Amino acid sequence: MRTFAVVNGRFWTEMSRTGVEIREAGLDVTAVALYLITNPHSNALGLYYLPIAALSHDLRVSHEEALRLLERVCATGFAEFFPEDSLVWVPEQAHYQIGETLKSSDHRRAWAMRELKKYQGTTGYQRFVKRYGESYQLVEKPSPPLRLIAQDQSSGPPAPSGTSRLSEAQRLSQLLDESTDEH
Repeated sequence: MRTFAVVNGRFWTEMSRTGVEIREAGLDVTAVALYLITNPHSNALGLYYLPIAALSHDLRVSHEEALRLLERVCATGFAEFFPEDSLVWVPEQAHYQIGETLKSSDHRRAWAMRELKKYQGTTGYQRFVKRYGESYQLVEKPSPPLRLIAQDQSSGPPAPSGTSRLSEAQRLSQLLDESTDEH
């Protein structure tokens, strides 16, 4: 359980269309939206396990009412709920709690990777990685295949006996291409 969470003051005034929709939906929907970013189950990523029973218990409403309120919050685009995994994702939470980007040397990146691993294989994980994977450096970019570049024949060490350096480079490049195609 985290000890604090940032709640941006714009939640009440200029939180764009989503904020307006949440406030217009009533105090109960506003309370659920605030609950989603501050409850003891949440984290800075905004992707976490939240069974409806916990939401119902914490807000002291029936299971049906908790689900109805959560659906109303999700209808505004503020959050997404994945019932098959009992996961909630508040898409902008990581932006407000962590920032828009993370450097590879940032200790929070290692934490984020450990936390996300819990949800690997879920729709919530896929949605999070699609939104933040590149900016948080959570996914490895594939390296381009290596290419040998032919050098001028007059420089460098002598060519292997019986073959030219250019033909040797071409042969090695072809071998690399073939090994890449096999994988």
